[in-house]
This record gives sequence, structure tokens and C-alpha cells, in this order.
Amino acid sequence: MQKEGIEMSVIDLSMAQKIFEGAQKKSSELSANFCISIVDPRGDLIMFVREDGAPWRSVFISQGKAAASAAFMQSSGKLAEGGPNPIHQGLMSMLGGRMIPGQGGLPVYDGETIVGAVGVSGGTPQEDEEVAASELKVGDRIRIRPGDNVAADGKILSGQGSINQANITGESLPVDKGTGDEVFAGTINLNGVQEVDVTSAGEDTTFGRVR
Repeated sequence: MQKEGIEMSVIDLSMAQKIFEGAQKKSSELSANFCISIVDPRGDLIMFVREDGAPWRSVFISQGKAAASAAFMQSSGKLAEGGPNPIHQGLMSMLGGRMIPGQGGLPVYDGETIVGAVGVSGGTPQEDEEVAASELKVGDRIRIRPGDNVAADGKILSGQGSINQANITGESLPVDKGTGDEVFAGTINLNGVQEVDVTSAGEDTTFGRVR
């Protein structure tokens, strides 16, 4: 039973529209056609768009990725790594397969509070995630949790952890990062939670320039 006076924080339509605009701008740069879903923290649909030519299956996949990302408060692609997780599998089974652990779903935060998630399907897994992350802009603040793919270049405002930067620098060992250090899109946070100020996003990131 929900306590009186306590409400779940959710993405409002203004925020959802900004996410859509960024995602559709990014999708216009790619050859694939996408479905984009935005959900609240429970996984209930708030906004949805299906681009002309997007596969029919992407309608359901995009919503499943968003629901999984919202439920577990991390990128949906991370849920598929490291083998089956009994907790994840159990909840997904109870919900009738509604959640899909696949790259292309990212949680959305307002400060420290999760307000929903965005899920994308229609391209390659990497393209789906690029479209999902495209609403990020310089000056935004993002929270990076253990196992998350870093979605943008930025500077750590608080927190610390170890980052796998192999696909950017070629380093085989993770690098310890803390307040004031830079992080790069496309790298993986192995442990710790960091609050990051976005300094570059999309094609302007280090990862976007070296691909």
C-alpha cells in the first residue's frame, strides 16, 4: 500500500519530448529505422515512436529494453552479461517476459532519483544504445553504476571506481578513477558509483571520434 503523500517520481512529458528529439536526431544520422520507447520507473509506457520502416518486432523489443533498464536501474545490455542472474530471470518470468535484457536501454535520472528509462531497437546493439543515449548534452549530470557502459565523456564530480578503458586506450588493466578525473564514452565502470558532469556527447566524444 502506498503511503499517503508519497508519489513515484516519473518522467514528465517535457523531459520525454527532449529525449525523443535527441534520439530522432541521432537516428537520422544512421541507416537503420528505429522504435523508441520511454517508460516510467515501473516500466509503464509514457511515449513511443515507430519510424517508417522499423521492424515490427522492434515495437516490443524497445519497450522490453526500457522496462528492464527501469526495473534494475542500469543499462539493459548489462543484464545480459556474466550469465543468467536468478533474480533478474525470476522477475522477468513473473512479468511474462515483459523485460528484455539487451543493449539499447538506459535509465533516466532526475538528480539522484530514477524517473524512468528509454529503450531503442531497430539497428545493431551499439546503434540502439547510441540512439538511447543521444539526449545527453554538455552540462548534464549522469550517474554511473557498477557494470554501466559510460554514455558520454565527462568529469567525475563525486564517487570513485575502476574503469575498463581498453577500447579507448588499449590498456589491459582497469584504471582507478575519482573526483576530478575524466571518464570516456564507451568504457565500462567495473565498480563504484560516480556522479559525472558531461563534457562531450554523441559523435563529439572520444569514442565517437576514434571509431
